[in-house]
Amino acid sequence: MKTLKEISHDCYYKMERYHQVSIDFIEDAEDFFDTKPTDLEGQLELITNLNVLSYNIGICLEVFNPEFEIEISDLIDLTSLIEIRVAFINSLEF
Repeated sequence: MKTLKEISHDCYYKMERYHQVSIDFIEDAEDFFDTKPTDLEGQLELITNLNVLSYNIGICLEVFNPEFEIEISDLIDLTSLIEIRVAFINSLEF
């Protein structure tokens, strides 16, 4: 599984292999991963945003043409990274 940094790097330097929606998902994930909740409300908001992003990625994966193997693989990895991040944020106590 690739890290978010590797996915971002590939997306930036091989942009022609990615659809705009995937680029947007990766940029949103970077923003959410950089966000550090400071209270319970921020924690819940960040978890909600990450879950919505994961859901939207799942919808796109259902309709993407299977020939976009690299993009699909990166989005699946991104979904896994989001699940890990949500579990980490859930473990924080305020």
